[in-house]
Amino acid sequence: MAEWAFEVGLEGGTWQWPADRDVYLLIDGARVKQLARRLYEWSFESGLEADLLYAGTPLSEVSEISPWLIALPGACHPVLQAFLVQGLHDEWGYLLESQASLEDLGGYLRKLLQVRHPSGIAMWLRLADPAVIDALLPDQSSPAVAPWGPIEALVRPDGVTTSWIRSTPGVADTEALSSVPKDGIQLNDRQLCRLQACDKRRDIRNLMSFVDAHCSHWSLPQNLAERYGYLEILTDTARRYGFSTPRQWGLLCTLFTRVQSMTWSSFEKNASTIYACLTVTSDAPPDERLKRALALSSTYSETT
Repeated sequence: MAEWAFEVGLEGGTWQWPADRDVYLLIDGARVKQLARRLYEWSFESGLEADLLYAGTPLSEVSEISPWLIALPGACHPVLQAFLVQGLHDEWGYLLESQASLEDLGGYLRKLLQVRHPSGIAMWLRLADPAVIDALLPDQSSPAVAPWGPIEALVRPDGVTTSWIRSTPGVADTEALSSVPKDGIQLNDRQLCRLQACDKRRDIRNLMSFVDAHCSHWSLPQNLAERYGYLEILTDTARRYGFSTPRQWGLLCTLFTRVQSMTWSSFEKNASTIYACLTVTSDAPPDERLKRALALSSTYSETT
């Protein structure tokens, strides 16, 4: 695995545009609003070779949020330039290296949209999310287990560490997966855990955005990776008290801001009555405890 900072540029680290394979960009239509229109605006003068990934699948009815696979003839392509300027921190998508054609690679990625839970239940993946593809195809994972197929490398942005990460398949100790079943690969327990961690990561990143917008007086670490780690610890503790939804976490952050606390222990020290209201789980359901704590905190903030 190779890693280098956003600030040095896509080709400023150890990675250079490959001469022996093609480069593609997969962009998440759920993350980029009106993606189809924007793609055509960006590429109006240069032309666009692209594949709508949900086309021809059961997800075609929601094609407005479909990922798009873009063939990149070079680093100056306007779609790539728009992605580099606007989409790195928000993790709009990622680059793929492959010798496959646009049609063949798009067809292969469609087969990865659906997987099966270890119990056999079908699951749809948000395949253009960089964290999801990293969970499905970890660096140096064996092609006998992970469905790398024609993908020879991934180059993805990490908005938490603000860095590029390039990952590649390992050497298969047994025969590589020859095909993907029509109903998707069946995940093993490790693969499922990695994919579930993506949901948690997405929730914490959304919480970071909420905090930036609504908790500006809360003295969180300026470094994004440290801030992410802090909120991860806070929400892990919150789960123990029954607070398990992003909405509840946002309200908790509002409370922490009001009582000027950085940790659960300092919260207890600064506002013991509100702390008890939140953490005595036998008193009421989580939402009711939050409602009471918010009412108490409005009085607290006026008198401190």
